[in-house]
Amino acid sequence: MLRKGNEHYPDALLRAVVDGNLEAVLDEHLWIISQLRSASKAELAIELKEGLSIKSSTFFLHSLDGNRDERFSLRCHAAMPFTQSQVRYVSEEEKGKGKGKEKPIRTDELRRAFNTPFWPYVLATTSVGQEGLDFHTWCDTLVHWDLCRNPVDLEQREGRLQRFGGLAIRRSIAGELGAEAIVAREDGKSLWACIAQMADERMSDESGLAPWWVCKGGSIRRYVFDVPTSEQQYWLQWVKEQRLLYRLALGQPNQEDLVEVLSRQMDIEDEEMLRQAAINLSPWFRKLEGL
Repeated sequence: MLRKGNEHYPDALLRAVVDGNLEAVLDEHLWIISQLRSASKAELAIELKEGLSIKSSTFFLHSLDGNRDERFSLRCHAAMPFTQSQVRYVSEEEKGKGKGKEKPIRTDELRRAFNTPFWPYVLATTSVGQEGLDFHTWCDTLVHWDLCRNPVDLEQREGRLQRFGGLAIRRSIAGELGAEAIVAREDGKSLWACIAQMADERMSDESGLAPWWVCKGGSIRRYVFDVPTSEQQYWLQWVKEQRLLYRLALGQPNQEDLVEVLSRQMDIEDEEMLRQAAINLSPWFRKLEGL
């Protein structure tokens, strides 16, 4: 995959290490995968191989008038749709015969490939990809093509990136401790293992959320299309306020009813008013408040 022309494999690997920082990229990738899946060394190698095995695909496009006879093909390397699709690929053996074969890409294979530092770099999905799947390993940016209309969907959609040890979190931690970890690292020890140890010692709190779930400067980037005369900006502000109420109502048997009542009877202006309306049962926060 790395070779250019008649370049020898060792030369291609060394070039990728020097020019593309491949060694550091793999160190970070294998470390975070091992933390998320508790995988062995052999399992990590298989995971990486499967992620790299997704072939570049061909997509056929046609004009909006529906004339499929005038379609054209487009090879896809950087972006792919998260859906079951038929992908045209040609094996080395078939190249000389001019034959191709249809092979479906499963969504779990595509998800695995997207969760590596290698392509595809952009994943386009419908609501199929907004629940129960993790895309945070190597992604910190979410683009809302069409903003959802309720707080539960927003929480689920952005929750695909706001996960343990996500890319945004790791960047923040590396920016804080990376330079010192390079100096302090022992020979033969993973740099990210050293960074993680330092982060646990210096940046953790009693809640257990910092630094791998919540970290200063570790927020994801959110983009919402706001074309002229669009209502997207209004819906974004409304759904963010509703999400605050939704989080307040977590654990209640009828969350929708409680959110509706709070929305109707409370004039929420700032975060402090929301905190006053919450019932605080956390022993950790109660200890801080001296209760």
